[in-house]
Amino acid sequence: MKKKIFTSILVVTIIAALTAIVSVSVLGVPFMENEILQELKIEAELISRGVAADGIEYLEDIADNEERRITLIDENGTVLFDSGANAGKLDNHKNRKEVKQAIEQGYGSSIRFSDTMTVRTINYALRIDNNQIIRISVAQNYVLVILSWLIMPVCVIISVIVLLSVVLSEVVARRILQPLNDLDLEHPEDSYVYEEIKPLTRKIQVQNRKLKEKIYSELGQKQRRQSEFTANMTHELKTPLTSISGFAEILMQDDLENSIVKDFAKSIYDEAARLITLIGDIIKLAEMDEKEEKYHFENIDLIEMTKDVVKTLFASAKKKNIDINLEGDRAYVYGEKRILHEMIYNLVDNAIKYNHQNGSVNIEITKDSDNIRFAVNDTGIGIPKEEQEHIFERFYRVDKAYSKELGGTGLGLSIVQQGAYLHNAKIELSSIEDEGTDIVLVFPANEIDMRMEREDGTR
Repeated sequence: MKKKIFTSILVVTIIAALTAIVSVSVLGVPFMENEILQELKIEAELISRGVAADGIEYLEDIADNEERRITLIDENGTVLFDSGANAGKLDNHKNRKEVKQAIEQGYGSSIRFSDTMTVRTINYALRIDNNQIIRISVAQNYVLVILSWLIMPVCVIISVIVLLSVVLSEVVARRILQPLNDLDLEHPEDSYVYEEIKPLTRKIQVQNRKLKEKIYSELGQKQRRQSEFTANMTHELKTPLTSISGFAEILMQDDLENSIVKDFAKSIYDEAARLITLIGDIIKLAEMDEKEEKYHFENIDLIEMTKDVVKTLFASAKKKNIDINLEGDRAYVYGEKRILHEMIYNLVDNAIKYNHQNGSVNIEITKDSDNIRFAVNDTGIGIPKEEQEHIFERFYRVDKAYSKELGGTGLGLSIVQQGAYLHNAKIELSSIEDEGTDIVLVFPANEIDMRMEREDGTR
């Protein structure tokens, strides 16, 4: 996480610096070209006075300026003098844009490719009293030379900014992570945390309190399981935080190889993602556990909701080349939309995660006068028979190493079970190891829901 914060700040600074350089380049060139045209105008006026007094001899005396090309053209376009080429060998210049403008209106300018100089040039032409044309030209790379004088100070400033950003990013990242590293998950109310994390610590505090109450009020097996949940939750939350803290501490060393830094950065990212998922699942369970939670029940089109879930998980299934098949008629369930969506998502997500490569997931929705059945069948690794009675327990994993590799938190099926209880639904499970798993949610169908389905079908 520290690496990500550090990198984000640094990347934003570099982008801002590059934007500044590009802006100076893009906006500076037209500005400098206009300034040079103004300079050429002043020079042309001064040279015209010298030509009026001394003629071509004056031009020959000042023709040693390599940056400026001075050309004298008569009113018919014939080149009389050119400081950069043999005037007698040059074509007629009457159709040159700047010359044509000068003949017509007294002065003219252009920025174009010069056949003689073989570069892009900035040109200014002025008609003098005897109707001859004085033209002064400079190569466009002269503009870039001038512009480079401005870019150098800008680059120095940007370099200083980037250097300061590296130092400050390190300090800021460390300070941001410090409250998370110091978080006491067993007594979160006593820990200093950010305002954004206080809802989480309150949820953990409420969850801890409720678990303690259940431990004192229940006996035997239930008491033991609730005690294990508290220990597991603390362990599950501390494990990624401890890893993040450890990796971040190592990354603060100066002599690490780039390959090691990348490995540690990836580990921090993976642990942070796992922590976020775990926290999200804990919050969902905490909300469902609170008896004072207010739910909004409504008639929900089960097949449409399932289509949305399948669309969300399409990318995950595609990575393993898993086909998802959805069949069934429209069926309405009277339920809480957010929780029902979470139940369906967890079932389909598990069917994808614990499936074999090139497997399949079949979802079928059926109904009769009494029940609506939502069945998810996969061709995955299956669940051993002796483990099946435990899979709905919180933080329980059949294969902890495999679940951790896939990003599982051990709370997905607990959310499904809690949601089923809230919706007065039953869960049916059948599974054969290494062949697949079939989980069915059986919802009660009431008369209002069935009538709504019949009316929808006749529209």
